[in-house]
Amino acid sequence: MAVLGEYSGVSADEVSAKTQIEKSLISRAISKLLKRELIERNISKEDKRRSELTLSKSGYDVYEKIVPMSLEYEEKLLSCLSESQQDDLSNIIDTLYSHAEKLEFK
Repeated sequence: MAVLGEYSGVSADEVSAKTQIEKSLISRAISKLLKRELIERNISKEDKRRSELTLSKSGYDVYEKIVPMSLEYEEKLLSCLSESQQDDLSNIIDTLYSHAEKLEFK
């Protein structure tokens, strides 16, 4: 839901790539969110083979409630680190994400 709140109209593959979560787990999560009517799936007008995911009205309402709580939690969690340490952590995470995108699993 967080990805769809930031990037409306992305495909399941794009959600997987942005979150670094296995496609099968994303697929199950999408199915559950569709059943709960928190997201909607539509066929792309440009490419009929592509499904686009968006938050529904109720999904967006949930997203709007969760984001401030998540940001507050993150701020509290990181408060034990200096600004320099927070920057270092952010750079390390970015490096790991970049590296993970290049890995191939068999």
